[in-house]
Amino acid sequence: MDSDLTPDRAGEILARAERLELPSILETLSEEDILAQIPVSPPKDIYWDEIEVGDMAAVRITVTWKWVLLFAMVSGDYNPIHVNKEFAATVGKKAFGGNNIAHGALSNSFLSGVSGYRLLGSGIYLHRKLEANYLKAVKVGDDILAVAEVEEKYAETIKGKERYFLKITNHIYIIRDDGLELAVSSPSVAGVLRKSRES
Repeated sequence: MDSDLTPDRAGEILARAERLELPSILETLSEEDILAQIPVSPPKDIYWDEIEVGDMAAVRITVTWKWVLLFAMVSGDYNPIHVNKEFAATVGKKAFGGNNIAHGALSNSFLSGVSGYRLLGSGIYLHRKLEANYLKAVKVGDDILAVAEVEEKYAETIKGKERYFLKITNHIYIIRDDGLELAVSSPSVAGVLRKSRES
């Protein structure tokens, strides 16, 4: 645990923690059923020398009610603004037009997929995640674009060894008739494990 926690405080937190488990409907899925849904094509094999500033990947997603409900089940976040239509129609009417909104972490998970799988692939790890800025709520029914782009490449010497990094811009845009509206900006820094194919 965090070194700032005393043993008494750590014990108190552990005693108060609720155990989160998958809902039974998801537990009925076998590992084989789940693995059958994962793409069989391997991710790109990433080398720092081969990545260019401006490399980009994007996915387009319609955020359906089912996306939001399944994410709530996996994350344990059942806030009614996400999962209760009646609550959203009344309490959220002024702020969100009466629509349920997607979890901010769901938007970030789309960014994780586009950045960590489609743009970069194997051979990277998340070195630092910078602060996510939520500018607009993504609502159920929104058509969105998740975009990841390499903004900068740099190397640092850490504990006597040269390490290789990529600064990535990650954005969620809501697709409108008149263009794209920025909803989430979540920059990150990825560490690249291999410099070149020769090394």
